[in-house]
Amino acid sequence: MPPSSDTSPDSREKSADADPSSARARRPSRDRATDPDASGDRMRRLDALVNRLPGAVYRCTYDREWTSLYMGDGFGEITGIAPDSLDAAGRSFRDVIVSADVQHIRDEVARAVTNRTPYNIEYRVLTSDGSVRWLQDSGQPLYDDDGHVRWLNGILLDITRRRESEESLRDLMESLEETVATRTRQVRTLAVELSMVEQQERSDIARTLHDELQQFLYGVQVQTKMLLNDIESNPNVDPEALSVDPSRIDDLLREAIQTTRGLSVDLAPPVLDSDGLLESLQWLRSHFDETRGFDVQLKGDRLSVDVPDEMLLIFFQAVRELLLNTYRHAGIGKATVHIAETSANIVIAVADEGCGFDVAKELEKERTGYGLRTAGERLRLLGANFQIDSPPSGGTKCTIRFPKQRLQEFPSILSGDMPPPPPGPSGAS
Repeated sequence: MPPSSDTSPDSREKSADADPSSARARRPSRDRATDPDASGDRMRRLDALVNRLPGAVYRCTYDREWTSLYMGDGFGEITGIAPDSLDAAGRSFRDVIVSADVQHIRDEVARAVTNRTPYNIEYRVLTSDGSVRWLQDSGQPLYDDDGHVRWLNGILLDITRRRESEESLRDLMESLEETVATRTRQVRTLAVELSMVEQQERSDIARTLHDELQQFLYGVQVQTKMLLNDIESNPNVDPEALSVDPSRIDDLLREAIQTTRGLSVDLAPPVLDSDGLLESLQWLRSHFDETRGFDVQLKGDRLSVDVPDEMLLIFFQAVRELLLNTYRHAGIGKATVHIAETSANIVIAVADEGCGFDVAKELEKERTGYGLRTAGERLRLLGANFQIDSPPSGGTKCTIRFPKQRLQEFPSILSGDMPPPPPGPSGAS
C-alpha cells in the first residue's frame, strides 16, 4: 500500500505556507456569473465566434415588423446596411425585404410556429445601393413557459450566386426547349411536305402513264389489229410462215396496257382524292385481292374523327407498305388490318401468321426506298407510336397509334406554326 499522507490541519497549513500557489487558490475568486467584466468578455467572445460564421446570425421578435434584437455583422457584408440600424426605433427587418416576398415569409413562419418546427425560406432583400440579393433564412421559433413565441432565432445565408445560376440554367433550358420545339415543328412540317411531294410525283408519273404511254400503247394496239385484219384478209400471206405470230403482238400489247393501268392506280389511288380512312383501306383490300390475289381482312368501324388528307395519305402509304412486306416475305397469302379508336388514339394494326423476321436486323439492312424503316420514321416524326412485334415462333404484328389530338394540329403543321409536342414517349419499334 502507498504511504499514508498527513492530512491534519497543521500539515495543511504548513503546506499552504510553503506553496504560494496554494495560498492564491484559497483566496476568494470573482463570481463569473455576476462579474460584469467576465460577462462582457464572454459576450465579446461569443459575438466574435458568431461573426466568423458564414452569413448573419439574427434574433428578432415575432411581430409584423420582425423587429431586430440582434443581427450579425455578416448582414452588413451582404446588404451594405449596418446591422445596428435595424432596431425598434429605426429600420425594421421587414423594410429591407422585397415587398412581393413578405407574405410568403409570413405564411412559412406562421406554419413553423403552429407546427413547432424549424423554417427554411428563400427570399429577396434590397441592399443599400438598391440591388437585390437572395437570402436563405434558416430559423426556429423559441417559446416562453406559457407556450408563446418569445423570439425567432436563425441564420441568413447569401444564395444570390446560386439563384442566378439556377435562373441562367432555367433560361437556357427554356431556350433549348423552344429550339427543340421549333425544330420539331420544322421536321414535322417537312415530313408532311415530303409525303405530299412524293405523292405529287407519283401522281405526275401516273398521269404520264395514263395520258401518254397508255394512249401510245392503245394506238399501237389499234394499228396491230388493223395489220392482223389485213393479214387474215390477204390470201397471199400465210400467217404460219411469219417469224412472229401477229396475235402474240396483240397479247403483249394488252398485257402492257394492263400493267401501265395497274401502275397508274398503284401510284395514284383514286380513293385518296375524297374518301375517308376506312374507305381507303377497303379500296386497298380490294386492290390487293384483284392485282395480287392476296387476301386482306379488314376489321373495324368508321372513325368518329375526320382524318386530314395529309395524314390519310401517310396512313395509307404505311398500311400499303406493311401489306406489301407481308405479301413479299411472310410466306402466307393473307393478312388482317384492324382499325380502332380509343379515347386518345387512332389505332391501326397489320397482322399476319407468317414466318416472321428479325426486326432489328431488317430495319438496319433497310436503308433506301419507302420501306418499314421509312414508314416508321415518318410516323414517329408526326408524333405517332409505331411498333413491330415479330416473335421467333412466327407471325408479325405492326401497330400504329396516332394521338387524335395531333389531327387538330395539321393546319398549323402545314403552315409551319405548330405548337410544341406534349411530354411522353414516342414509342419503340
